[in-house]
Amino acid sequence: MDVVIIMFYVILNKQEQMQPGPVGTFLGKYLKVPLIDSMRMAKKAWGFLGERMEEAEANDMASAAVSAGLDARVIQEWQIPGLPEDKNVRSAHLTDDHFCFTLGSESTIREMPWDHICLLSAVGLNEEVRTTKTVEQGPSMQKRMVNMGITMATGIPVGFLKNKKKVDKTEISTEFFLYLDVFTKMPNPQVPEGHTIGCLHIDAQGFNFSYLADRKLPNIFGNFKLLIKDISDRSTAAVKNRGLNVMLANQPMNTQGYESYRDVDKEAKWLLAIT
Repeated sequence: MDVVIIMFYVILNKQEQMQPGPVGTFLGKYLKVPLIDSMRMAKKAWGFLGERMEEAEANDMASAAVSAGLDARVIQEWQIPGLPEDKNVRSAHLTDDHFCFTLGSESTIREMPWDHICLLSAVGLNEEVRTTKTVEQGPSMQKRMVNMGITMATGIPVGFLKNKKKVDKTEISTEFFLYLDVFTKMPNPQVPEGHTIGCLHIDAQGFNFSYLADRKLPNIFGNFKLLIKDISDRSTAAVKNRGLNVMLANQPMNTQGYESYRDVDKEAKWLLAIT
């Protein structure tokens, strides 16, 4: 018989309590680690105070967190929603009742009622871009000097136009990308949770902002901020992640706190769990 190991997590119940100061102070005292380490842990917590714990350990930590003024509780691993495969949105327009959009190269316009949108997760990240080019590469400087010496000694041209070969050269650059994940919660009586979570993914670099019409700006960042505000204003029941709130408040992008998309996904799992 297979043994099922159930893991437990301690999470915060309220989004506004995910502040590095109070969380870091609690973790430092509870785990008995230096404050500098606990503050680093708090910045990477994204709503999770403890992960993959035994039940007794999780209950003890949650009790201590509550005593420290944090609204926390214990959940089992299966209660953390898995992130669905995202669907790439290429264009959209907004009505009073629906988010209307097209996916990929499709021409079909789909509709999503605003009250079915449960989470808006936006982020701006610097990411490495690798570009591979095929170039012609001649002999090395040392080889050319040898050939020149032979030519000067013998009067016979050696290897100046030969020995070229094609090689693949990879260049690495850093570019700034903007993304928005629109998480939806559709009623589904056939699953235990009673609903199915979906994800509509918008990559600002490939999105058609023509719906903005006269409001359209000459830069992607400005258009993206208009888009997330339009969607946020209509998705009144949706939770907004830290990245979206930072952008809407015109705060510096480095205050988002994300180091990679892994942080964004972790925060999304937590927000979906408490939504």
